[in-house]
Amino acid sequence: TCALPISTLEGQWTAAVGGFPGRQTAARAEVWGLAAALELSEVETVVTDCQAVLKGWRTLEEDAWQLDRGLACGGASDAWCRVAELCRMRERPAQVRWIRSHKSLSEARELGISDADWKGNNVADEAAKGAALRTLEAKDVGKVAEHVVVEAKVLRLLAAALIRQLEERAR
Repeated sequence: TCALPISTLEGQWTAAVGGFPGRQTAARAEVWGLAAALELSEVETVVTDCQAVLKGWRTLEEDAWQLDRGLACGGASDAWCRVAELCRMRERPAQVRWIRSHKSLSEARELGISDADWKGNNVADEAAKGAALRTLEAKDVGKVAEHVVVEAKVLRLLAAALIRQLEERAR
């Protein structure tokens, strides 16, 4: 599942969420998100928090929108093919820039990230996470629950060991 954040002229944010063909991975979702943005001729700049997308974009740009061996053979080759095709069809090339993800607004401001870029990134992340959770099958939910139970047991054991160490030091 990938999410494309959209800002209105009034500064309100929403996200278009959708699936994409093939294997579902975070990296593929990021590249398909780029392709979805490039489908809109009005889009001039795409902001991504995925360094692999920025690197792939730069490679495509340097190679005049032709796929090199790395992009053509990688796990997201179908998505990169679509991105290259869309770039060749555009009247003006779009720009892609990278921002750090998972930062608070104040941290983002300190890094020079605009409020709009920060908000758009957060809208996309939350929408993609929500969509991914909604598409989990029952067996996947069971697997996640099993992992949570195991992790909780491990945390309890670690906490007990830490408490014992602290008690021993206090004596």
